Amino acid sequence: MVEECNTGRYYDARMYNYSLQGIYIESDLDLARGDRVNLWITGSPENTLPEIDRAEVRWCEEIIGAVVLYNYGSGIKYRRPAEHDAFSRNFRIINGGIGSNKTIG
Repeated sequence: MVEECNTGRYYDARMYNYSLQGIYIESDLDLARGDRVNLWITGSPENTLPEIDRAEVRWCEEIIGAVVLYNYGSGIKYRRPAEHDAFSRNFRIINGGIGSNKTIG
């Protein structure tokens, strides 16, 4: 869930990538660089990801020509870096694209 701080509106979103410094989400929210958002992350293993408040939108682009759930992809930088222990260590293999045959050993 993402909340646009300047309007107080809430939108569904899907997280596709995260790190200690930021996150990539897709949503139907056309954000502008510099906008502030609050994020609530649910459904992660053990629900261990932190709530993220007043994070800054670094970029937002319309997703064109693909069959996707949402219309926009956004790179968001946390206001303060997340603590290393706040993130789950449950890794899983995801599809790596066409022709991907990499395995973790």
